[in-house]
Amino acid sequence: MAIYTAALSAQNTSVYVCDVVKPRAEDEWFANALIGGTFGSGTVTLYYSLDSGVTKYAVTQDGTSSAAAATAASALNIRGGWSGVNANMKLYASIATATNPVIAITVVDNR
Repeated sequence: MAIYTAALSAQNTSVYVCDVVKPRAEDEWFANALIGGTFGSGTVTLYYSLDSGVTKYAVTQDGTSSAAAATAASALNIRGGWSGVNANMKLYASIATATNPVIAITVVDNR
């Protein structure tokens, strides 16, 4: 297991959080994101990239089609994977429509 932390305080700016490693024995990535702090009426959204941040896609919560997003302190389960894709998933976060946000993000992955 690995634990990563990142801070988020600027609106509409994508912040790199960590790599989520795909274990050899699994076809999927697994991670838990703990999001907390002062949201300032904003929404934190998690994104992933397989090409070092050039292209980002919204992360969905495990077992749902809902975006992995939070407007208050939350714990989000992330799970995803595609057959034949062996790259690490780079995880990013951004916040929108916030007033003076100060967000702390902690990610625990499956290493």
